[in-house]
Order: sequence, then structure tokens, then C-alpha cells
Amino acid sequence: PEPPKKLEEQEQPLQALQKKLESFDQIFVRPRYLIEGINVLGFLINDRFVRGSIILFNDGYFRWKVNTVRDVTIESLTPIALHVSRPEILVLGTGKQTHYLSMDILDHFSRKGTQIELLNTESACGAYNFLALEGRRVAFAGLPESVTE
Repeated sequence: PEPPKKLEEQEQPLQALQKKLESFDQIFVRPRYLIEGINVLGFLINDRFVRGSIILFNDGYFRWKVNTVRDVTIESLTPIALHVSRPEILVLGTGKQTHYLSMDILDHFSRKGTQIELLNTESACGAYNFLALEGRRVAFAGLPESVTE
């Protein structure tokens, strides 16, 4: 067997970790779309204001034809299930306050591998940004803060 290396000959743990991390610098991709602001009318996405409800992925967004929490259905959330990189988490902003969805909707998406997190819209925006920057497969569906039911 080889004799143990002297301490100065051993690679320091921090240096070894830095070498390993250098290879990841090229892999990390910042999400293209983040929520920069919200108000009662809509959302600020990458310096562009979008009026009304939206569905947002790391690689794109579009207006969502939902005006109240009652309008949120399995059908209205179909774009989430059909997206190329099906999200593991859907952060759903339900307006000024947190509202709940029917168990049918939650169960439907759970069976497809997507967990739904229900939050008021302001909190949902922060949660989406955090998860997207962490590199998670996440989507956002949100109603403006003016929605109260």
C-alpha cells in the first residue's frame, strides 16, 4: 500500500470543491422569465407589464383567461400539464388572499406528478422566483391582487 500523503501534498477540501464547481458554471441557466412586480391589474415580467391573469414558465408566459378563483379548473390549467418540461411544482397565486381549490384539481395534478402550492399572489410571485432561480421545474399561474374571491 502507498504511504499516506503529507498534509501539504493533499489537495485542500475547499480547493477540491472549487474545482468541481467550476464545471457547473457552464451548466446553470438563469430562468428567462421572472416576476419583477405585481399590482391590482397584473404583473411585471422582465420589464414588460402584462395585464390580467398569467401562466408563466421559465421559458415563456401568456395571458390566462381566468378572472376569479372559481374559474380555475382542470381545463383552465391544461397548459401546465401539456408544457414540454412538465413542472414538478405549480405555484398558484389566488389573488389578495389565499383561496383553496377543489380536491379534484389537486388530486388530478398530483397523479400527473405536479404539486400545487396555493398562496396569495404576492407570496406566490416570490415563491416562483425563488424556485425558478434554484433551477426547479416550476410554473406559475396567478390572478392579479384585485381578485378577492
